[in-house]
Amino acid sequence: MAIHSDIFYAVLPSTDEVGLQWRISELRVALRASESARLESELETEALRKYVAEVEAAAAGLQSRVQELEHLMTFSMKGESKELEQLRTKIVMEVSKEARSQSSRAAKAIAAAREATMELDKVKRHASSLIKAQEEEAEKLRMEAAECRTLYHARAVQLQAMKEQIEKLEQNLKNSSNATTEVMKASQEDMLSLQKSLETAKMEAQNKSKQLADLLEAFEVQAKALESTENRLKEVESEKAELRNHSEWLEQQVAELQSQGEVAADYDHELRKVRAMLGAEKQHLLMELSTLRHGNHSLQVELVEWQEKFRNLSQQVSAPMGIRAPNKGIDGFSIGDLSECQSKAESQDNYDCSKSATEEKAMDGQECMTPTTKDTIRSSTICSCQRRLVKQNGNGSLSEHCCKISGRKICGLQDHRTRGNLHHQTSCNLLKDDLLAAAHREIVKLKEINQCLVNARQGKMWCGNSHPEKENFFRTEEKRRA
Repeated sequence: MAIHSDIFYAVLPSTDEVGLQWRISELRVALRASESARLESELETEALRKYVAEVEAAAAGLQSRVQELEHLMTFSMKGESKELEQLRTKIVMEVSKEARSQSSRAAKAIAAAREATMELDKVKRHASSLIKAQEEEAEKLRMEAAECRTLYHARAVQLQAMKEQIEKLEQNLKNSSNATTEVMKASQEDMLSLQKSLETAKMEAQNKSKQLADLLEAFEVQAKALESTENRLKEVESEKAELRNHSEWLEQQVAELQSQGEVAADYDHELRKVRAMLGAEKQHLLMELSTLRHGNHSLQVELVEWQEKFRNLSQQVSAPMGIRAPNKGIDGFSIGDLSECQSKAESQDNYDCSKSATEEKAMDGQECMTPTTKDTIRSSTICSCQRRLVKQNGNGSLSEHCCKISGRKICGLQDHRTRGNLHHQTSCNLLKDDLLAAAHREIVKLKEINQCLVNARQGKMWCGNSHPEKENFFRTEEKRRA
């Protein structure tokens, strides 16, 4: 849910609200950054929940597989001597203990990698949201500066009009004073000329005194109007000075934000480089995973073909004798068991470390599960496990020999599974170590980048020896500001 508030709209500038303007700007940046970080953290939390569920399912599958191997080893020890049974029991206990320790270490490594990934994503989200909020705030400050310039021009036009009015009033006042002086001179001449006739002079003096009183009142009114106009002119000049100071402050803030944006763009370039490197490595791992899945699929198809051939051969051998054809595969397992093994293999393909185990299983399966081939020209059968030639002396002897071969193949498959699990654990450990080392390197890089961002915001110089170009850049920035 987006945050809607009145603080995102522009506020008219004033000298009494300088601190309020700066505080509102900081609140806008913080709100936008927190909102975007919250949305991204919700998406990341959902993805991590799915990932943890998949890891727990895979761990449960591995644990069930270990228990199955323990049961198989326990059943295979029946009927042997006591010393051999004790020796096998110790081996089974050591193998199970090692498997549990490997699974616990794998869980710890997965948890550490997940925490490192969460920290990495948190830093990325914070940096991107902060840069975006700063850009939006800079754009809003540019708009407010443009509004201030427009207001300044309008006030300048008003001031020019007031100056013209003041000039007109001064001209009128000068004209009225000239007229007053002329009237005074005329009245004095009249009084000197009318002293001879007192009666007529008194009447004329009364009339002139009335005219003089009217002129004095008009002069006082014009003087008051001139004084009020001068006061208004002073107020307009003070408002003009305030607007000029505020405009200079806004331009300075815009320049500082632009310099911070350039520094953030440099670090954004570094982050894009790291992201591109991680994307290339991820693409390489996905290509290897698709290759392994393709090879596993081809091996499964080949296994199904050999099972069909063995079933057809068994039907051909048992048909003349009236024996029911077996529903088992060549290695003693049913089709349902094979489908279950295939589903487990598909679930294990979610791990990148199953390449070597799958290749070894394919190689051993091709050697130990190759069915007997029947030559139509010569009456003989070739066994690929023992590498020897057996004469075909009837349908009964062929069936007995195939049963012996199936028993030997079951033992070989059990040995192959043990070797495959050991090799699978070794490859998993190696790949986990590589992933942890790569995650550690990425965390170190991100810490350096975060420290650079903090230093850039505080106005400090770059102190790392591995980045001389950035150190020179920050030194030039400090000199320019000084």
